[in-house]
Amino acid sequence: MDKSQERFSRIYDDCVEKIYRFVFLRVNSKELAQDLTSEAFAKCWESFRQNPDGIGNPRAFLYKIAKNLVVDHYREKSKVQTVNADLSEIPLADPKTNLEQQAMLASDMETVRRAIAGLNEDYQNAIIWRYLEDMPIREVSDLLERSEEATRVLLHRAMKELKTKLYWCDSEFHLAPLEEMVEPQEFYGIATIDKNESTIALLAGKKYEILGHFTSGISGKHQAGGQSAHRFERLHEEAVHEFYKRIAEKLNMTFVQYGDKLKGLIVGGRALQKTIS
Repeated sequence: MDKSQERFSRIYDDCVEKIYRFVFLRVNSKELAQDLTSEAFAKCWESFRQNPDGIGNPRAFLYKIAKNLVVDHYREKSKVQTVNADLSEIPLADPKTNLEQQAMLASDMETVRRAIAGLNEDYQNAIIWRYLEDMPIREVSDLLERSEEATRVLLHRAMKELKTKLYWCDSEFHLAPLEEMVEPQEFYGIATIDKNESTIALLAGKKYEILGHFTSGISGKHQAGGQSAHRFERLHEEAVHEFYKRIAEKLNMTFVQYGDKLKGLIVGGRALQKTIS
């Protein structure tokens, strides 16, 4: 056995179970999965034999071949691509990351099987690669031919749709998915402010919640004994500025936790205060 054959033999040993599992989950036939897996490695070997150093990531290369073979199979047979297999016979990848998602996928495999069957091709592939195969986002994005950020968005949407389908597939009645469905997805921050006080609130749907009320403690006088009017005005302006800075910090600390769900900040108050930055 030459060096190329030895290298490819190690690639085969490392990847054959993963490629077979991926194909089996897509075609629901052990015999067909074995055939397509063998064909995937045969195609990979042809490319590897011609240029052993031309395949940077053999596992990713094999997944792409396997994905295309599955697509070709369903195109030829005019079938709908679904996951319709006994997942209990397929071992999960080691749960090193994404423990919550993997726990959900492993909790009731027959229910998960029926739920995944209703997802589109990209959603199926993304969930299998990321959560069943425990592949890093970078590799999943390469296989899907998307950016890492787009892949994260796709995974989020895929898992959200899967959770919804799990709710419909399960024989029990669960409130958690319904609670997620009615939970507000957009928030607006509200702040009323002048030099004496400020109130911060959160608007979610048609409801609002007061989150805090703050006072500046600044005197309303325009002059103090023993001080010139000019010096007092300067100290007064500095105190007002510090109060505005404190409110800005409060706003940041309060609303940063909402991330992209925070769609805007509504500021009200006297005309001069609306111009602060």
